[in-house]
Amino acid sequence: MSDDRNPDDLPQFYEVIQRMREGELNDKLTEATQGMMRHLLDRQRDIGGKPEGKLVLTMKYTLDDGMLDLRATFAVTTPKEPVTRGVFYVKSDGSLTTLNPAQRSLPFGVTRDAAAHPRRLRDVNNND
Repeated sequence: MSDDRNPDDLPQFYEVIQRMREGELNDKLTEATQGMMRHLLDRQRDIGGKPEGKLVLTMKYTLDDGMLDLRATFAVTTPKEPVTRGVFYVKSDGSLTTLNPAQRSLPFGVTRDAAAHPRRLRDVNNND
């Protein structure tokens, strides 16, 4: 089978993409894809998991008396930054605290002078 087609014919979709604005669309799609890949690699390195991205290409076709006006736009979506979260309790005066005001406090951290309450040591074998 000989390749005797006209070089201006564009039977394949990728050929249309390559020819739009002298290859500008193809270049921009390539740059956007590479940028998204770098972002996904960075996200996986920094946070782990399976980050996802998306590139959406929209082609608008308008046919007018045999002439096709083709307009392309694209959008790249990369993972959003992780949400920072904090849990606090609201006190009756409207201020915040990390302690649950409904929970009673235990006296941990309160020290007492052991010398003020001397105890006699007992022998477990009752050998007073």
